[in-house]
Amino acid sequence: MIELVLGLAALAAIALALPTVVRRRCAPGRETSPPRKHLWAVAQANTSDGVTARLGVEFTAAIDDHGASTVIDAVEGLLRHEIAASAAHQLPSVGDALPDLDAGGAAGTGIDRVVVASSEIQVTPEFRRLVSARD
Repeated sequence: MIELVLGLAALAAIALALPTVVRRRCAPGRETSPPRKHLWAVAQANTSDGVTARLGVEFTAAIDDHGASTVIDAVEGLLRHEIAASAAHQLPSVGDALPDLDAGGAAGTGIDRVVVASSEIQVTPEFRRLVSARD
């Protein structure tokens, strides 16, 4: 008999506490951060000395599913600017971090560490001229 009374008391306590817990979890004022997504961006541009270069980076950002393309476009734009502002010998290599892009400058999102995953220079007449000028 005591076990039945204790069981009913425990059930009543759970039934009374459940609406409070559910209300706190689903409160409209409570902010939930969007999930972190692992993303990739690639951009190609001419360097300040005329060499065609391509950079690919990996990063994570706090965005929802619909905002991924906007963030990728913004990071690609920043990469193109980074390439255009640098000479060929100043471009980052694979594994380098790009702190200028980490600052969340892309669409105001929380972008985590941006790391160069690929770095390519196309062999063009301008590149050959630059290389032969160093000899």
